[in-house]
Formats: sequence, structure tokens, C-alpha cells
Amino acid sequence: MSNRGFLYHAYALGVSGRLHDKFVEPQAASALPPAGGFSSAKWSNYQLDRFFTYDEAATSTNGADHGDSHRVVATAEVQKFNLGDVMKADKIRVELVANHTKDTEDHPRFFLDPRETLFEELIIADEKIT
Repeated sequence: MSNRGFLYHAYALGVSGRLHDKFVEPQAASALPPAGGFSSAKWSNYQLDRFFTYDEAATSTNGADHGDSHRVVATAEVQKFNLGDVMKADKIRVELVANHTKDTEDHPRFFLDPRETLFEELIIADEKIT
């Protein structure tokens, strides 16, 4: 790594957005401190005018030094997601990983972990998506 030291950076957000004229405030947000380590957040039983609901949103961020490389992971998971009975899922989970090596410090390698990124029981417009 360079002489300037490594600053970790990761942010995970469970739910946020805008539905027509209604705002869904950021929920279950976690941010990784520049020194690395771990951060997490959780939010439960959300309902926006019975149009948008979920049972739980949880996020975590973590970063660790592995000698010549640094690994940063941001994870978000939402349980019992329901958007106007048009899109429903028992679970939505996304895990984004960034690997920084001494050769790629300024251009880390990002990827979604396929073992940890998933939809369970996803239904869109009454069609089960597999």
C-alpha cells in the first residue's frame, strides 16, 4: 500500500427512496469508519400508507487488512418486502465486496457475492420469479 495509508469506505442502506410524492427516509444505514472495523444497523416493521411494507431491514459494513490487500464488504437485507402487492419477496439480500490490493489501490475490484446476493420467494405481478 502507499505511504499515505489506507482509508476504508463503505456504506450500506436497507431501504430508501421516493414513491410518487412520498419519501421513504433512509433506514438501517450503516457506514464503515475510515479505520475499518464493523458497523451495523437494523430497522423493523415499516409501513408507508399500507402501500409499502417490510418486516425488517438490516445492514452491515466491515473492512479488514490482509497484509498486502484490504477487503471491504457492504451487506443489506430486507425481510418480507411488499411494494403495493405488485412486488413481494420473503428476503432480498445484496452483498457488495471491494478488494483493494497494492497494485489496484486506486481502482479496486468490486463484485456482488453470488453466494450472498439473492431473492427468496420473489413475486412480481403475481408471477413467481425463479
